[in-house]
Amino acid sequence: MLKSFDKIEKELITRLVKEKEGGQAVQLGNVLDTFFQNTYIKIDKTQNSVEIMYAHADQTSQIIQDQSRVASIILLLNYLEKNGFISLFNCANYSTPTSTIGQGTHNTCTISYSFPDQSISSWLLNNCDKQIVVSYDLVELVKDNFISKDELRFRKQQKITWISIIVSFLIGLSGIIMNLLPSCCCQ
Repeated sequence: MLKSFDKIEKELITRLVKEKEGGQAVQLGNVLDTFFQNTYIKIDKTQNSVEIMYAHADQTSQIIQDQSRVASIILLLNYLEKNGFISLFNCANYSTPTSTIGQGTHNTCTISYSFPDQSISSWLLNNCDKQIVVSYDLVELVKDNFISKDELRFRKQQKITWISIIVSFLIGLSGIIMNLLPSCCCQ
C-alpha cells in the first residue's frame, strides 16, 4: 500500500523526477538545495559533524523547522528506497571531506547549530555524496499525480462497474417498456 504524500514530499519527489528527466546525475544536495533558502547544512566527514548554518542567532523557530524538515526528508528517502522507488549508490572516486546542502552563503551564515539527533547526522554523513537512481515507477507515480497503480486500477474498475450497472438498468427498463407496448397497442 502506497502512503499518502504531503506537499513537501510531493515537491521533493517531483524534483527527483525532474532531475532524472533532465539527464543529470541526481545528487542529494542538488535536490535538497531549494528547501534551505537562507541557510545551509555543513557536513564535515573529517570531524564527523553535521551543522545547520544561519546568519542570525535568534532563529529558534527556524532551527526547529529546518531540523524537522531534514528528518522528514530522510524518512521519505528511506521510504522510497525501501519500496524500490529510488536507490542510493556511491559514485566512483567521488567523495569530499566537506559538503554543503542549501542556498545560504558561507559569508552570511556564520552561526552553527549541531543536529541533536545522531541518527540524522549519521545518515547525512553516510549519504551526502551518493547519487540517487530514480525508478520508472516513481516517474509514473508523478505522471499519474501521485495516484498509485492500484488506485488507478480500482478507479477504472469502478467506472466500468457503474457503466455496467447503468447499461443493465437500461436494458431491463427497455425490456419492461417493450413488454408493455404490445399490450397497450392491442387494446
